Amino acid sequence: MRSWRRGQVRGRVQHGGCAAARHRVRLDPIAPPIARPPTDPSPQYQGDVTAIASTPVSTAAGPDLEEFQLFIGGKATAARSGRTFESQDPYRGAPWARLADGGPDDIDDAVVAARAAFEGEWGQLTGFQRAAIMRSVGDAIGANVELLALLEVRDSGKLLREMRGQVTALPQWYYYFAGLADKLDGRTVPPLNPSYFAYTRREPVGVVGAIIPWNSPLMLLTWKLAPLLAAGNTCVVKPSEHSPASIVALAHIMSDAGLPAGVVNVVTGWDRATGEALAAHPGVDKIAFTGSSATGARVA
Repeated sequence: MRSWRRGQVRGRVQHGGCAAARHRVRLDPIAPPIARPPTDPSPQYQGDVTAIASTPVSTAAGPDLEEFQLFIGGKATAARSGRTFESQDPYRGAPWARLADGGPDDIDDAVVAARAAFEGEWGQLTGFQRAAIMRSVGDAIGANVELLALLEVRDSGKLLREMRGQVTALPQWYYYFAGLADKLDGRTVPPLNPSYFAYTRREPVGVVGAIIPWNSPLMLLTWKLAPLLAAGNTCVVKPSEHSPASIVALAHIMSDAGLPAGVVNVVTGWDRATGEALAAHPGVDKIAFTGSSATGARVA
């Protein structure tokens, strides 16, 4: 069995400003690139795989699966139940990864970690300091495009050239919203009584639960994550059970780039009860989700 672990990140983060740095995280040992099948007549085959399906873990699983754990409070951790599930490589038609099967108890742990970060280190940073960290996160993603794109292909079955394009563009979201993090100002309001001073201010919501679909998970997460981080919120992410690996990897990359522990937490899970526990959790202040109308009605 092969384990996915964080590699070394080169560079540093300065909360008062953005230090120039290069960030590199590796998949160790990294799976080989998807090769052109011998029967494919096209010399331009670029990982044009078909569908992806995940199945509950089997005791007959092979010994060479990559392992992805939950990411809670800045650390990789197994599910409380100890259960796992598998994701299949659609090209080979066989499992390629084993993931922690988180449940409602793990959602509880993740929400506690997110709340602690919101009321602690992350919540005490200024918009300028958050912006510096977000720029560092953007740099780190840009340095790991190939890794993240390959994970998307292995997990979701989308084109490698498409995923490279999507992941290459992701840093721009963090750079853009980093530019807004220090500009969330309010306004003064003309008072009814000259003895009063009236003003408004913008405040973060708190802990956000993000439920992400299977197709293009990194892009769809980033659309939620970059603005919520700029505003000073923290997050618990529940990826689709069909393509969760790249989001787990992203959480490690962001942590190594200087994002404080607990700001972004990832709970993977096979059963829909995990997402339902997040959507209904009393410690979650807002839900951001992409999915069907039926699912939206259930979340509402």
